[in-house]
Order: sequence, then C-alpha cells, then structure tokens
Amino acid sequence: MITPDHISTNESVSTSVDADQAGRRSGTRLTYVSTKSKLLLISVLIIAAIVYLALIRPYSFGSYHDDGMYTVLAKSLASGQGYRVISLPSEPQQTKSPPFYPFLLSLIWRVLPNFPQNVPALMFLSVVASIGFLAITWRYLTEQGYASPVQAFIVIVAAALNWRTILLSTGVYSEMLYGLLSVIALGLAERQEKKTSGLIASSGLGVLMGLAFLTRSSAIALPVAFILYCVVRRQWRRMLIPVLVWGIFVGSWLLWGYFHRPPADSVNAGYYESYLSTLGQVFGGTEHRNISAILSSLLELIAVNAIGLVVVTIPVICLGLSFGSQALPGFAFAIGVCLFAMTLIFTIGGFFRFRETGFRLLHAYVAVYLLVHVFWPYAAYDRFLMPLLPWFLLFIIIETGRLFI
Repeated sequence: MITPDHISTNESVSTSVDADQAGRRSGTRLTYVSTKSKLLLISVLIIAAIVYLALIRPYSFGSYHDDGMYTVLAKSLASGQGYRVISLPSEPQQTKSPPFYPFLLSLIWRVLPNFPQNVPALMFLSVVASIGFLAITWRYLTEQGYASPVQAFIVIVAAALNWRTILLSTGVYSEMLYGLLSVIALGLAERQEKKTSGLIASSGLGVLMGLAFLTRSSAIALPVAFILYCVVRRQWRRMLIPVLVWGIFVGSWLLWGYFHRPPADSVNAGYYESYLSTLGQVFGGTEHRNISAILSSLLELIAVNAIGLVVVTIPVICLGLSFGSQALPGFAFAIGVCLFAMTLIFTIGGFFRFRETGFRLLHAYVAVYLLVHVFWPYAAYDRFLMPLLPWFLLFIIIETGRLFI
C-alpha cells in the first residue's frame, strides 16, 4: 500500500489500514496518491500536449480513409445538409459511422468553415481527447486500486509516447474520444458499486455508454461487460437504468440506419451501409449459400481475427512496432521474437491476475471488447486495440512486477 507523504496521527494510520483491508476483501485496494505524484503526472501531460501540438501537420490529413469521411460528415452537418456523405454521388445518408464525433467536428467547422485551413483545428479535438484520456486513465487506475501511482505513471508515459497514440492524437480520428468516454464510464460504474446509485448517476452512466456507442460501434462492449459484471456480482437492479438509457441511444441509431439503409446493389454502399448490413453479407452472403458454408466462413473469420487481433497485434502495439518493419537479421531477429513472445505472455498473465484480486469490471470489458472484434469483419487491428493500450500495458507491468517479488 502506498501511504501519503504526511500522516499526522495514529488514528489516521489505523483508518487507512482498515479501509485498505476492506477494499481488498471486496476485490479492490485503496491507493493513496501524493501531491508529488499528481504534479509529476501534470508535467507529463503538459509535455505530451506540447509534443502532440508540435506534430500536428495538415498535410498528413487523408492518410486514412476515416479522417476524410469524418470531415465530410462534419461539413454536411455544419452546412445543414443532414448526416450525409456529400462527397459521393446522390449524397447518401450515412448509416455506418455513428454521428457523435462528426457532430463535435461540425461545431468546430461552424466556427472555422474554411477548408483546409480548419484542418489543424479539427485535429486539435483529438489532442484534447487524448490528454483527457490519459489523465482520467491515471485517476481510474489509482482510484480503483488497479495500480499504484508509480505503476499508473509508467502506463501513462508508455501510452502517451507510443507512436500510434501520437498518430491518432494528431489526426481526425475517433479512437481517442472513444477512449476518453469509455474510461469515464468504467470509472463511474465502479464508483457506483461502492455506494448506492441514484437516478441521476445511473442515468449518467447510461448516457456515457450511449455517447461512446455513438462515437464507435465497438462500444457495444461497454454495456455487455457491465451487464456481465453485474450478473456475476448478482447486482440485478444496478444495471437496469444504465442499460435502459443506453438502449435509447442504440435504438435511435439502429432506427436511423434501418430507415435510411442504402439499396443492396449500390456501388458505394461500403462507405455508408450499416455494420449490421455488412455483417449480414459476410455471414449470410448470397441466398444460395447453405448453412455449412456460412459456418465455414464464420469459423475462418474467427480464426483469422483471433490470430491477427490477439496473438499478433497486442504485442505489436505494446512494443510500438510497425507492421511494415523490415525483418531483423540473425541474432537481433531471435531477440525480437523472444521479446514479442514475452510481451504476449506477460499481457495474458497480467490479465488473469484477477483471480488474486477478484473479478473486476476492467477485466470483463477487455475480454468482451476482444471477443466482439473477433467477429468483426475488418482488419484494422491496431486501431481497434489502441483504446485498450493502457490496459495491456497495465497487465504487462503487473506481471513484470511479479518477477521482483
């Protein structure tokens, strides 16, 4: 247990020990944070913000398809044309990308409508989201007892300086905003577990999960993990209001997608058709496919994604590697393979340490998030996993620390 810099009385020491022991019995541990640790974190966040701002480059816009699409949608909303892909013929309604991130971009567009001069301002939103994500992650890890301030600090530094984090923090991408919303939701959910949740707090959790879903569809993992966790803890009533409020957001988006679905034979449907439509085509295919062919496609997708997403990509993003890196020669290659394998083993080992501390919401969320993407018919594995990078780094640090105990 990490104690404060100054404890004035024996009574406060006794109270701290009692609280920590109670926390351990409930599957958490109370972590005390010194002022020095907070100042050190603030310094790192300021440095990270300076680095991100310095690396904003308008000419990098368009490196991925998504940044162009988000910008088109933002312009459409800001100009009063609705939620449309106005860069395509017939300007179809967008039913694939959820609208919250483009909506926030459209607010910036209304103030600075000149393109491409407004691109740095659009990128600035990612900088703000990234710094918020890192700051709230540190607080979540220490407040909920997942890590000591030192462990959490290492996680934040490693995540902040990861080149993929820098890339997403200096572009027009939704990953960092989703990461921010998801960690706030996780923190609020675990904070409510320690006390009776009121209507406002429970509704707020549902709103956060709903906004996360309207940022990235991957956020389906949040309510599923929350429900799973409540079921395991037999907290049936606790999940009712948040899930109902979240359902309003999801239902509204699904209805929008249903009533604005594109024609099946549309040439450009892949740019704006809903994920449900895409999944239906992948798993269902043509009307002449039989059940065995559909199951075969599904099993192949699961196998490919499991290897690419978990076995390959988790060590790649944790080590800050690139998929396009050239092969290392001889002995260096052997060292690289060992480091790669150790990273994967330590990540998995650190995850399963919940057997010692109790099954926690974070473990449920990571497991469900990975399971969702095992069935996802897309291969942008590194971008899918970047919102989980701090949690993977935490697992590695926890397991590495076991070597020195």
